[in-house]
Amino acid sequence: MKKLIKYIAPVLMILYSHTSLALVVPPTQILTTDAIFNGPSLNAVDEITPSIATLTVASNQLFMDDTLQIAIQIGVPYADNLTISIEHGGFSAIIYQGQGNTGAADIDAIFASPVPLTVGPAPTTGAVNGIFASLESLSIFNGLNLQGDWNLSISDPSGNPNDGTDLLSWSIGADIPTPASFALLMIGMGGFSFRKKA
Repeated sequence: MKKLIKYIAPVLMILYSHTSLALVVPPTQILTTDAIFNGPSLNAVDEITPSIATLTVASNQLFMDDTLQIAIQIGVPYADNLTISIEHGGFSAIIYQGQGNTGAADIDAIFASPVPLTVGPAPTTGAVNGIFASLESLSIFNGLNLQGDWNLSISDPSGNPNDGTDLLSWSIGADIPTPASFALLMIGMGGFSFRKKA
């Protein structure tokens, strides 16, 4: 047993040192992702009936829990009276819900999972620029595959729609498990099997 530990320990150290930083560093502090996919723009998204922008991801990839990020850019005017949500795989989350009516308000922001983020949700009035926690947790998408349709829904329930507000750009990003992280899992399972047989 001691000989086994002697040979496995250095391998574990090497594998751990080469795993993604997202395993040990909160994603908000680096906001780097292994996979980024860009969605389509839309004109006049400030209507009572939701406007849907669909991004179809062909890549068959799982992503690491709590690393999902959604970047959204919406122009003036009155972007702070919009409600924005994301849907994928039968699950959905409200990203932003504005309560303002500011002519000069725009949205140029990254929304991410609130765990382990240290930032709060976006302001509900005025310009929304920066990095924020999604209003509802994006952790609901943990365990899903990136592959398939991601539907960004935007509506204006404020009672003052049709101001000509446009969705300029949006994208999703997430960290992908590295081969090293899978190797760590397999070694751990192998160690469990060894102890069980002993």
